Amino acid sequence: MRNKIFLILVFLLLCSSAFAQKRGFSMNYSYHVKKDGTAEIDTFLGSERVITLPAILDEYVVTSVGVGCFANSPLEEVTIPYDYTYIGENAFKGSNSLRKIDLPEMLNSVGPSAFENCTALSSISFPPVTYGIGEYALRGCTSLTKVILPPDLTEMGNGIFQNCTALVGVIIPESMLYIPDYTFCGMTSLRYVHMPDSVVSIGWSAFADCTSLATVVLPEYVSIIGPQAFARCTSLNFVFLPESCIDIGADIFSELTTVVAFAVKDSYAAQYLQQSKFKGVIFILERGEKMDEDFYFESG
Repeated sequence: MRNKIFLILVFLLLCSSAFAQKRGFSMNYSYHVKKDGTAEIDTFLGSERVITLPAILDEYVVTSVGVGCFANSPLEEVTIPYDYTYIGENAFKGSNSLRKIDLPEMLNSVGPSAFENCTALSSISFPPVTYGIGEYALRGCTSLTKVILPPDLTEMGNGIFQNCTALVGVIIPESMLYIPDYTFCGMTSLRYVHMPDSVVSIGWSAFADCTSLATVVLPEYVSIIGPQAFARCTSLNFVFLPESCIDIGADIFSELTTVVAFAVKDSYAAQYLQQSKFKGVIFILERGEKMDEDFYFESG
């Protein structure tokens, strides 16, 4: 009996050792080895402010930046090598001296709040292979003036540009089907957003408090507009609600009194405007009737 118990204990010990996560320290980086045999950086103990992340630690190829790895760091410039495929949650959050980051060509996805409150970051360009950007990834990047989103982006979390107060324009790629909640909320310098016809849904407060936004032309097939989508957009003077809309949330134009809204006769959008607390001017178009282009360009 004792021999059997001893053998079971040995077996369990061997199993736990086999599945234990290997950890290491090299070149001022601590890391762990993932199930696929590549390494993920956990912490950086160096004092440099301009760095290129390691491609290899010991004998392991590095492919990701771990959760909170560089959060609140004094880093100013970072270059991430080619083979990195993932940047983890909070990876650079609060690094308010970070002004430049070169993302790797193989980057597939970026975790939530990865660059949140990097207040010195002025531009960021995602490589073409990136398909996912987590919620609040760039929230509070108040110096951000240029963003290039990848052409095949399909997953975008809530509020990724929230309170990016210097960003003037954003081009949403054709691959996106929705604008998540709070995506552009609080972007006080935002003047234009290109939304492709692929977009069918706009989330809660997606454009709320965009106080410089003057004109919005929604994609032709948008069917859902979330509550307070354009609330407190105090410069907004023109918006067209397409006939495809079948679900419009409460108070999408909250606190706006001068906006002019166009909708097609007998459409859900027209009924919404006429029956809601909308305080602006309503223009009802006959089905097939075009908007007055002179009005559009004067207003925009």
